[in-house]
Amino acid sequence: MANTSRPQGFKPVGQLLRVRPYRSAAAIYPGDPVKLDGGAANATDLQSRVALAAAGDAIIGIAMSYASAAGKEVLVADHPDQLFMAECDGSEINENADLSLTIDFVAASPDTTYKVSRAVLDSSQTGTTTYPFRLLEISRMAKNEVGSKTKAVVVVNNHQLKGGTGTASV
Repeated sequence: MANTSRPQGFKPVGQLLRVRPYRSAAAIYPGDPVKLDGGAANATDLQSRVALAAAGDAIIGIAMSYASAAGKEVLVADHPDQLFMAECDGSEINENADLSLTIDFVAASPDTTYKVSRAVLDSSQTGTTTYPFRLLEISRMAKNEVGSKTKAVVVVNNHQLKGGTGTASV
């Protein structure tokens, strides 16, 4: 039976290690990868600001709440060791040798009706040290097969709270 395509961004796997409040630079949806953003000066609230990350960016974490516009508070799972699950956009992740590779993501347009991210792992972009995620395993959830639209477990490889640009693939 083929996997159902239902991208919902990135969701924490296992224990949630840490969530912190940030200010949004624009609308942000739960499941969106976000990065630190210097943004406009704000003398009354010195909270760090986050913006949507683009493919290949170093990231601070994954949005856990919805922010409707710039300046709104958004909760972010920002611990460097947090695990996340996301859907792969293709069928290239299909063998054991793919595990431990670094992998990029696609920041797709969000679902504005249900207020959820549509970001997915870019299964055709694997292997370089600068990609933001590292593929750890295929999710063990029910009805998840290797092949098209596989749900995978990842950790942030290129994290803004760590030094450097990630580590090389095995």
